[in-house]
Amino acid sequence: MGRGPGGSQVARVPSSWPTAPEPAYLPNVGDVYLVSPRLLGSRDDRSPGDRSASEHSSPVPVVVIAVPALHAARIQVVVRSGDRLAAGISHGTAPQLGLERPGVWSNVVTVDKSMWTPANARWRGPLERVVLSEVLERFE
Repeated sequence: MGRGPGGSQVARVPSSWPTAPEPAYLPNVGDVYLVSPRLLGSRDDRSPGDRSASEHSSPVPVVVIAVPALHAARIQVVVRSGDRLAAGISHGTAPQLGLERPGVWSNVVTVDKSMWTPANARWRGPLERVVLSEVLERFE
């Protein structure tokens, strides 16, 4: 036991005890988020052993294109690829969104609403309106 404010004894919780899950929240359509790769699931055919550690941990930029009202429905996002030859909507750098290199908004992925938590998805800001309208036109 440790000492709390005022000298009272406070029981310490072992770090191995489970913590309460973070509450999920709903994202905003048109906003860019950096998300955990686990939120998106596998996007290629390679086995997990073939991927580098950085692919597992680097956040992935996405723009939200649909947040359905139904509880069981999934959030739709478009993933931004660093491969500038990928098919999709080209997008230059956007430092204000944490996008330091040009890329392409390239494919739609759906995400379980319960997985959209502060630990898995960090808000960066709204995508430029001109680019968003092109993304929505292509992917909706």
